Amino acid sequence: MLYTVDERDIRESNNDIDAIVEFRPCNDKELKYVFLTYDYETPLRRMPIVERKEEAMARAGFKVAATTGKWEKTATAIKNNKNPQVLKAIIAFRSINYNIDKETLLAFDKQLIQFQNKAAESKTTPDDWKLAILINKSLKPLIKERKEIMELLDLTEEGFIEDENENASKVELSTIDEVNAAIIKLIEDDNA
Repeated sequence: MLYTVDERDIRESNNDIDAIVEFRPCNDKELKYVFLTYDYETPLRRMPIVERKEEAMARAGFKVAATTGKWEKTATAIKNNKNPQVLKAIIAFRSINYNIDKETLLAFDKQLIQFQNKAAESKTTPDDWKLAILINKSLKPLIKERKEIMELLDLTEEGFIEDENENASKVELSTIDEVNAAIIKLIEDDNA
């Protein structure tokens, strides 16, 4: 559903945009921010949401204050969902654009990222290592399950946040498995 977002005013490129009542009070920059941040097909779709919001701000034309190096006040309010008219536009856009299949897969992806982050945390006890090893062993089947879900939903990778170094991740997982096996052996030897 991505509207055309280019150098022109968004209303020039998208004649029927004001048919959505919640879009009418928003200016060009605000609408560009909404579309660049929340559309499933946004060119920024592979970025995590925090980075995507930052990039959408820049592409929409918001400025960073030279003195502070921070976004101008109105941009900060929008980014933090504190601007009521933009928040209404975001809610309307997400409601109109909602796709349960894509949302299901995005939720699955968020869980995978949480597992990966937990496994990457510092380990100080044998239990920390055992949990990391368990997570790493679980990741391969979960990734396979994700692909099966995509097939069931008849979706492709386009439009979803993914690890751009997918092959590197697979190699890293096998390396982690080898290290984990060595650590388990050390723990078992210490307990014997």
